[in-house]
Amino acid sequence: MGENPLTAPRKNCIPKGAPITLNEMLKNLSTTGIVLVTIYVGTSIGLVAYAQTLSDPKSKFLFLQLPVVLQHALLVKLDLNNLLRGVS
Repeated sequence: MGENPLTAPRKNCIPKGAPITLNEMLKNLSTTGIVLVTIYVGTSIGLVAYAQTLSDPKSKFLFLQLPVVLQHALLVKLDLNNLLRGVS
């Protein structure tokens, strides 16, 4: 039938107590992921910084919500909206 998932050794996991070096962490990162995260973080910082310069509270509120809207749009596009179910 196969191995019991509760007693089988875990794969791709860092053993407890084993120190991990920065080089080991970086070799598991993809260039595409780093580029996408950089674009998202740069856009989010830009929107928040621009919102801080606005004097109109409604505009400020709108620009502060835009980084979250980007995340939600991605979840909807990937049809992963059920991950947000039950989150308030």
